[in-house]
Amino acid sequence: MKTIKFAFLTALIVVLSTSCVESSKKYIALLAERDSIQLNMKVVQESYNQTIDLLGAVDSGFAAISETEKSLKMELGLEGNNAAKKQEMAARFEQLKNVLDENKSKVSKLQALLAASGNKNAKLAETIKRLEAELVEKTASLSELQIELEKKDVQIKELNTTVNALSSDVQNLSEEANRQKNTIKEQDAALNMVHYTVATSKALKEAGIVASNGLFQSKSVMGGNFNKSVFTSVDKRELNSIPIAAKKVKIVSSHPLDSYTLDVNADKTVTISIKNIDKFWSVSKYLVVQK
Repeated sequence: MKTIKFAFLTALIVVLSTSCVESSKKYIALLAERDSIQLNMKVVQESYNQTIDLLGAVDSGFAAISETEKSLKMELGLEGNNAAKKQEMAARFEQLKNVLDENKSKVSKLQALLAASGNKNAKLAETIKRLEAELVEKTASLSELQIELEKKDVQIKELNTTVNALSSDVQNLSEEANRQKNTIKEQDAALNMVHYTVATSKALKEAGIVASNGLFQSKSVMGGNFNKSVFTSVDKRELNSIPIAAKKVKIVSSHPLDSYTLDVNADKTVTISIKNIDKFWSVSKYLVVQK
């Protein structure tokens, strides 16, 4: 009897110990998960705060440039500026360039933050585009101002930035802006590119687009390697209808039935009318029509 009681107590201790270990592991895992979430939230918050600080600093920098630039232009219109005044104007112009350089650096940091977010922040991306455009504008404006200052014998040549450097900055910024525009345009075109083909059953089989899987099995569409050259590629936003020179039409690729209609024309041929573009192409980017 004592042996039985001892065995029972031993088993109970083992079960309780195992339970405690498992509970401890779960608790540790939960703590780790909590710490991870808190860390991620902290990183996100720090990134957000840094972004807000940079945006504020850049806007303040541009405002300061505009104000000083306006003041210098007004003083340029005055006659009789002495050597001391011209030297002071030259120093203020140098400060303008320094502020512009600082703004360029801050915009670069904003671009890095946007890239780190996976370019998911559309509002930030739009704001950065605005700031990049303003950089180009301010650089060009300061280049013109330097020319005007030198015409009034304000000695700018000893400064770090010359007219040529400013002009180079304008060109580089413009080229970068154009590259970004082209990249966005190419990405947009790729995202909206779809493909369609209209052919007979025999032609679709020869191109490897449609394959028969046996007597009692359904046909497979684009199940393996197929000839993509038989497809016409087009931006889906520009494709609202597809006239088919045939009286019998069968769509063999997958597209939601409520996203299109098959309209019969006066000559009995059929036109595929796409009613909901995004929904129509949501299942497949390839439209296969058998005539």
